[in-house]
Amino acid sequence: MRLIPRLAGASVTAILCLAGTYTWAAAPHDIEVERNGVITGPAVIAPPRVYELGTEMVVRNWVLCVSREVAEQLARARERGAEQAQTTYAGLSGNRSCGQVETLLVILRQRLYTSPVNSGHDARVFAAEVRLSDNWAAAFVVYGGLPDE
Repeated sequence: MRLIPRLAGASVTAILCLAGTYTWAAAPHDIEVERNGVITGPAVIAPPRVYELGTEMVVRNWVLCVSREVAEQLARARERGAEQAQTTYAGLSGNRSCGQVETLLVILRQRLYTSPVNSGHDARVFAAEVRLSDNWAAAFVVYGGLPDE
């Protein structure tokens, strides 16, 4: 059984200050579902990917953002290509507006943005609650905002 690391800080801004500049993007097999405090293993997500709202889950290498606008800016940049996504992310993370988090406990609350099918990329933005230390904080998270390496 894996332990979910406790993240220091009491706000999204605090976690963004601590977030490293990871360069990996999340893949569907990087999501684990937690039920009643137990991680059940990799979630099975088949195309089209379905992210269950209201379910506590551990995600890996998703980007945590301070606002919806910032999150959507990154998702839209990814649609324009890998280089544009990296450049946009560098600027946003440099001013602490977003940061990629290696492991994050989230509850997705609302689907806000999904890349168009014809973009060739699956970037999604969610309003979510994220577990920071022993508290839940409202935040915006991005799946697929950065290219795989």
